[in-house]
Amino acid sequence: MILSLQTGRTLIALAVLSVLSALPAAAADVTITPASGGGVTINSAPGTAALKVAPDNTVQLPGLPGAPIYTDFVCRDASGILGACQAPPSGAVGPAGATGPDGPTGPTGSVGPTGPTGPAGAAGPAGATGSAGATGPAGATGPAGATGPAGATGTAGAIGTAGATGPTGATGPAGTSGSSGVLRYHVRGSAGRPGVTSTVATLQPSMTQTFTLSNSANVAIWATIGARSTAVTTGAWAYVDAIIHLNGSPLSAGGWSRFGIVNGTSTNVFNTVALNTLIGLPAGTHTIELRTARSGGSTSVDIGGNSAAEVNPGELTILVLQ
Repeated sequence: MILSLQTGRTLIALAVLSVLSALPAAAADVTITPASGGGVTINSAPGTAALKVAPDNTVQLPGLPGAPIYTDFVCRDASGILGACQAPPSGAVGPAGATGPDGPTGPTGSVGPTGPTGPAGAAGPAGATGSAGATGPAGATGPAGATGPAGATGTAGAIGTAGATGPTGATGPAGTSGSSGVLRYHVRGSAGRPGVTSTVATLQPSMTQTFTLSNSANVAIWATIGARSTAVTTGAWAYVDAIIHLNGSPLSAGGWSRFGIVNGTSTNVFNTVALNTLIGLPAGTHTIELRTARSGGSTSVDIGGNSAAEVNPGELTILVLQ
């Protein structure tokens, strides 16, 4: 191995000191200066070089490759003085090699034996005896016994003879003849229905009449009523229905009229309707009514009124033709 040092003179001095270390100490340094271009060789035996210093200050120890191996290092300071190293120099340990591949996974170890089962815990004390349960319900009543046989049918009683016919009663007085056989009824509205918006047919106040027929008869009905819009907006409108009801229901045919109200310029408008119909009624008690409703529109309406103080109050006339 060849070692390159910074100063030739220092290396030469190191070589000389190594050779002469066994000689008695001298009072002065020994200096070896070769001829120009020459080097210095120190032999350990004839023909065997132990140390060579070349002219370019290169120092060679020819016997170092075959020398024994030691673990200690030799270090120098900044001036070239040799000595033992305090710790392995940074350059003495090479860089860490690359990590080798993982070795194959070893076989799975056998399962260890199951540990012994611990002793069972002591049994706790028995709980207190519960109270007796409530008495169950009585059992179902058994089936009824079989029905006995029906008794024999008794003999029919004798049919009695018809009683004698009583004498004919005296003829009663002739009834009073009606005027051409006509019964008349007439009612007038006692109040109006203000601000109506409902589509449900509702009885006009006092516009109802109940009467009784002893025989079936034809009945003629006339009715009139008025209404007005409550708004003064131009173009506000409403539809009003006037409906004859018999015994709580509208007639199956006829007796129903609808009229419209449309405002002019900034005023609320009146309108009226008149309707008539003819129906046949059986004997018995009957009630005829006039009901009204607002079927649609953009404004509410006042329907009918008090016949003693208002116009278009509503009137109902009934003629029974016998």
